[in-house]
Amino acid sequence: MAELSAISHRLRRIALMIRGLPSKSAITHLVSEAVSNLLAHKQRTLLALLGIVIGTASVIAMLSIGHMAQLEAIGMFRAVGVNTLLVNAGQTQLGIGLDPSLITILPERVSGVTLTAPIAIAQAPVANFGPETNIVVAGLPPAGQSLLGLGLGEGRLLTSFDTNNHVAVIGAEVAIKLSTPGRPAVPGQTLRVGKYVYTIVGILKPVTLSFMTALDVNNAVLIPLSLSAGTTGQSGVNAAFIRFDPTLDADDMSRRVTEDLTRQAPENSINVQSPKQLIAAMKKQKAVQSQLLAAIGGISLLVGGIGVMNVMLMSVMERKREIGLRMAIGAAPKDIQGMFLTEAVVLTLTGGVIGIALGLVISFVAASLWAWEFSLALYTLPVGLGLSAFAGIVFGFFPALKASHLNPIEALRAD
Repeated sequence: MAELSAISHRLRRIALMIRGLPSKSAITHLVSEAVSNLLAHKQRTLLALLGIVIGTASVIAMLSIGHMAQLEAIGMFRAVGVNTLLVNAGQTQLGIGLDPSLITILPERVSGVTLTAPIAIAQAPVANFGPETNIVVAGLPPAGQSLLGLGLGEGRLLTSFDTNNHVAVIGAEVAIKLSTPGRPAVPGQTLRVGKYVYTIVGILKPVTLSFMTALDVNNAVLIPLSLSAGTTGQSGVNAAFIRFDPTLDADDMSRRVTEDLTRQAPENSINVQSPKQLIAAMKKQKAVQSQLLAAIGGISLLVGGIGVMNVMLMSVMERKREIGLRMAIGAAPKDIQGMFLTEAVVLTLTGGVIGIALGLVISFVAASLWAWEFSLALYTLPVGLGLSAFAGIVFGFFPALKASHLNPIEALRAD
């Protein structure tokens, strides 16, 4: 009885103190008491935190990775140009590609087209000092290099003076493949492409591939377009880049170019893509991925919320006598409810903060693995905290309601 009287006296003093404090101080006291009660059962609290941490981390990682992917896509399109069209042309039944002159004189037939670059892409055996390797060989005019946004590592690029010269520019990965111990591939060396000998005049810097890139230039050998058919045995071109006036609509230009090329070469299957179409496809793909990750995060938050509810229900069962004493000294049901809700929100907010930190770490690791520039989307921080607080209120409401409806007399008799 003496112990019960001492507890009653302490709770009465706390209740009187809270009543005399401003609301801000009362909230501070509630939070402090909630933290103390949660720390009294560390193992149970940690288990409840785990689901909230995983759920919040999933949401933060999803939003951050999506944000960085969008920035990367914008950067890729900016490098090529949003006013650029990519043409893919299938071969005829006789295996003949699109006549390159149809692309070259396109500005004369379609108003708004300012620059064109037909590209013939094929595979051919390439050798330097070692054995032959099948490598992509791309024949293109000098304008194609600027449309592809290529950067030069060593030597020079193809020029208009190289029309009939057997010279080549190789990609960064090709340079590594053609190098042998003690003899790295450098400008000035020769290499055999098919049956012809070419002189390497330049080595490209590594290029980040984009959806608007017709070929992987890192693993390609670039030669003058005029020599492509004789070297690879492929007639015509199978791709082209077309730049148009940026003030014009991309979809309208894509339609007009498609109609013109289809009319000029009905035997070839023509497919014209614009950055706008590819961005729309990327957004659709991103939406599916976001929904999947959101579902994973939602399930984790649901599991974590159920864990929080279990912890709070156990706390109510163990603290029946304390609840009865609080009610006996004048605590209203809403005070009891607020006390347990505060504990639930403190628990989930703690998990939310840890989850945000973990989500940002996951995003940083993903950016490093994919060679992206890490960028923090600031809106993810309040979203993470808001979701965790919402989970605390939703899953803490029932235990708090149950505690506030306990009969004080029966609660005081509890062991």
